Amino acid sequence: MAHPKKYPAKPPEKHALSGDRDAQGRWRPGASGNPAGRPPGVSLRPLIEARLSDTPEGLEGRTLGEELAMRIVADAIKRDGPSRKLVFELLEGKARQSVAITQPDAPVKEVSDEQHRAYAEAAVRVVREAEKAAQAADD
Repeated sequence: MAHPKKYPAKPPEKHALSGDRDAQGRWRPGASGNPAGRPPGVSLRPLIEARLSDTPEGLEGRTLGEELAMRIVADAIKRDGPSRKLVFELLEGKARQSVAITQPDAPVKEVSDEQHRAYAEAAVRVVREAEKAAQAADD
């Protein structure tokens, strides 16, 4: 179901003054509404990674990235839906689109006991850290 626009579009005659728009006010192919925007190939990732590696005062020697992870897991334990989804996606990967199986006799991929054990140990570590963070947040 389409949601109605909050604000009506500008009348087409106002857009007609701009050479980058057609008579209906839409951008022409190749034209941009943000010509001075971020240049292609420039990523924000290095800036974010640098900020998350900072260790400000008051975090008991933890980086901002570590603090963020602890808070997300603590929120997930407190039943915050988006935080839970994020934690599970980080542990399990994003859910793939379901696909009907057309060959029910196809072999099932085996997972070794070592792989199961490694996953369980990682999950226990995450839960313990989250419990510590939740307890610290409550104090």
